[in-house]
Amino acid sequence: MQWWEIGYMDWPKPIEIERFTDDSVWINGRRNKRITSWAAYYPTIDEALGQMERRLKTTLDSAERTLNRAQVNMAEFQKRRAAL
Repeated sequence: MQWWEIGYMDWPKPIEIERFTDDSVWINGRRNKRITSWAAYYPTIDEALGQMERRLKTTLDSAERTLNRAQVNMAEFQKRRAAL
């Protein structure tokens, strides 16, 4: 049966699985966890794309928080340096 595999930030690709449970899928006779930090397997393209969108949003939100902290730190640095 066809499922969808997402690698780390890769576009979903179709993959044939032999069977599945709640936690695992079998590909070429080997058991794989359904979700790891490197790959995830979903029964529909919509589920795969939804997960990919959530991952990308989380990455973007984290980058925005990091940028905001860096801007605040830079402003504080410049203010203290100017006071020297």
